[in-house]
Amino acid sequence: MNIATTPLDLFERIVKKIEKRQKKQFDDLQDYSAGDRSFVISVSYLFDVCSRSIELLNAESTKVQQKRYLPDIIFAKATLKGEKLQFTPKQPFEAVIALSKTGNWYARRDSNSRPLVPETNALSS
Repeated sequence: MNIATTPLDLFERIVKKIEKRQKKQFDDLQDYSAGDRSFVISVSYLFDVCSRSIELLNAESTKVQQKRYLPDIIFAKATLKGEKLQFTPKQPFEAVIALSKTGNWYARRDSNSRPLVPETNALSS
């Protein structure tokens, strides 16, 4: 029997192949987790800035350049028609504004939805 094709050699090659695949999957998972963490930090910072926008815009210590930056983050296009400001928000803000008008923050059904079952009373016969 050829030494390179013994069951033990075959087993070791399979184990090495599996370990290599596991390491790649682990590395991929770490990359995804880092991306998720970065996204959460960015979104929380953005919501914090937006929630304090009036305070930031009214603060005397805020420079004009900084005050212009905030609307640039939120609006794709803002114009004045007479005394009324008309704006088109950028994508994430457009969705938030639309949801705030409807009150339906979760429009999709659960992927594991089940029919509603009437409640039963264990004490009734």
